[in-house]
Amino acid sequence: MPSELSKHSNWAELTQAGVQKIFAAKGREKSHNIGIIGTYQQHRQIHVLPDVKFQFTRALTEDMGMIVGIIAKFDTVNLHPRLAALDKTTLLQVTKGDTVSIAIPEGPFLRELGRLCDADPDGMLIFGTSANATGQGQRFRIEDIEPSVLGLVDLVVDYGLQKWHTYGCGGINFDVENMRVLRAGAGYEVFKDRAKRWFPQLLETTGAILD
Repeated sequence: MPSELSKHSNWAELTQAGVQKIFAAKGREKSHNIGIIGTYQQHRQIHVLPDVKFQFTRALTEDMGMIVGIIAKFDTVNLHPRLAALDKTTLLQVTKGDTVSIAIPEGPFLRELGRLCDADPDGMLIFGTSANATGQGQRFRIEDIEPSVLGLVDLVVDYGLQKWHTYGCGGINFDVENMRVLRAGAGYEVFKDRAKRWFPQLLETTGAILD
């Protein structure tokens, strides 16, 4: 899924069996976890953060429509029902210790899928990663994805060359728990400007450094 859906071509799955298919097709180590492609609502429900940090992420993702991979802690004792519904293998593959990544996308297609997941009585989640063989670099057009990966996909949504391709990398990953950048990905200069412009006090009090 390239273009308006994400910073690069993405592989999204709605089932736990699909997560295992991702790992097999990409040749991905089981210890190399993937994340949730979610919504602000799921981020609020699953992550454990003070309200001021939720205000920060809401402004960036909801008010300004940015895609940000948000990493923060979740409650490992009283698992949120969406996480509790996962089998042990899948839970380990989509979390890292007591943290989980939830990327809130900017495109209408994945945002609508996320809304449907929000409304799903069984608490469905979307899991995602880049659509490429592990270690071979990001792909920005469907035709550039390895046949071994593309051949296992059930549905292809082709928007052509995605608009962030000039960066040649994935999106921003931000550890909101510790207020630090894990990956200064595509569009990082926009993220940095907005964070400094609208949340200078939060950055100062948490000791955040945005280079």
